[in-house]
Amino acid sequence: MGFFRGILKEWKRFPPYHTTFKVILLMFLQMDYNSKEKELIRNFFSDDEWNAIDSALADYQDYGDKESELMSTIGQKMYDLFNTQTS
Repeated sequence: MGFFRGILKEWKRFPPYHTTFKVILLMFLQMDYNSKEKELIRNFFSDDEWNAIDSALADYQDYGDKESELMSTIGQKMYDLFNTQTS
């Protein structure tokens, strides 16, 4: 859990994205979701909001190697969330 606290602490420096980032991290702490739970998470944000999150993460990856790696892992989780063929 210390890893996530460190990330959240770092993101406090970058408002307004930090609140959204916290929500995303909390949603992904549990990784084994059934299809109904995935649908609930997908519906938590509108398509435009998911696109904004994706865009913010794309910008974040330009901050350095660690940030790029983190964005890749989050991006994979978002892909898994929206890939209905694996549900």
